[in-house]
Amino acid sequence: MRPKELGFEYVYVNEDGTVSELDEEDIEYLETEFSPADGARPYIKSRYNELTPDKKKSGFIMRNRVPKRIEIMPYNNPSEGRTISWIYLALSMASETEPTDFNGISMIADGINHAVPTHKEIQTSISWLSEKGLVSKVGKKHTLTAKGRDDYKTASKDTNTLLKIWDNMEQKIKNYAKHCI
Repeated sequence: MRPKELGFEYVYVNEDGTVSELDEEDIEYLETEFSPADGARPYIKSRYNELTPDKKKSGFIMRNRVPKRIEIMPYNNPSEGRTISWIYLALSMASETEPTDFNGISMIADGINHAVPTHKEIQTSISWLSEKGLVSKVGKKHTLTAKGRDDYKTASKDTNTLLKIWDNMEQKIKNYAKHCI
């Protein structure tokens, strides 16, 4: 057991085994009351080495359950990088004909990257994309804005490979991140 520490009672185990503090959105999510049958409720790991139901190492855990030898790092803002562009591409493809939910995004993301994104990855990415005016919410579903559709169209131009489109989407994300600092 860890000694009592300052900070929120939960932290996040990343897929690489590192542990980080949570951002305000995660804290709000974990403080939300959910029905036990609600599929949107967070999964809380009981042990550091435990795998989640989808066989991932990453997930929320109580701070005092993290081994003492593991340093808890500050929250690392994922606003730059591959994850947001992966979710952006998945959402772009999943919402081509109609708005999509997390399930639709997750299924397409799995097809792109052969990995199922976590709820946190989807939620964080959608929040970031929404702040940039690229995604909008329609009821409980999500779709691209006109600006988002333009990005997807531009990223897809002159290529027919998913990885190249993903690379192009990632470059767009990096450009948005640079202009907002």
